[in-house]
Order: sequence, then C-alpha cells, then structure tokens
Amino acid sequence: MGNMSKLDKIFIETGYAARMIKEAIEMKHISKLDRVFIETGLAAQWEADGEQHKAFSIAQNMVKLGLPIETVISATELDPEKVKTLYQVSNNN
Repeated sequence: MGNMSKLDKIFIETGYAARMIKEAIEMKHISKLDRVFIETGLAAQWEADGEQHKAFSIAQNMVKLGLPIETVISATELDPEKVKTLYQVSNNN
C-alpha cells in the first residue's frame, strides 16, 4: 500500500467498511445504522480520526504561534514526524 494514491486508499477503506456493514447486518440482523457502526468498530475509528484531525489543527496553530517543537509534540501527542513536517512547511512559506 506504500505507493497508493489517496483516492486508492479511500476506495479500499470504503470497500472494507461496506463489507463490514453488510456482514454485521446479515449476521446480527441489525437494522439501525448507528448500531451497525458501533458493532463494526467504525464509529470508534471515525471518532479517533476526528480527534487526530483536531490535534493536527491545534498543532498547526501552535506552529504559527512560534511555539517550540517539543511543546507542540507534548501538548498534541502527535507523531513527532508529523509535527516536524508542520515546521518544515511553515519555514518554506
């Protein structure tokens, strides 16, 4: 999966999610989507993705404020490589 485009990854993830939903509905006779999303773990994944997005946005703002990289990493608990990338992008602009 290393050289896949973002679109390819989305298609794969969407297909996987659709299979999980179909299996949950067939196996457990679940009719409400919210229960399907919980049973398949998709709700938890989406929540985690949302938290990561929030942390990334906060890190971007902290970088713009000129805070030290160690502070940003500590405060957001993001992967240090992601935070370093934010600083590199910031320095190029």
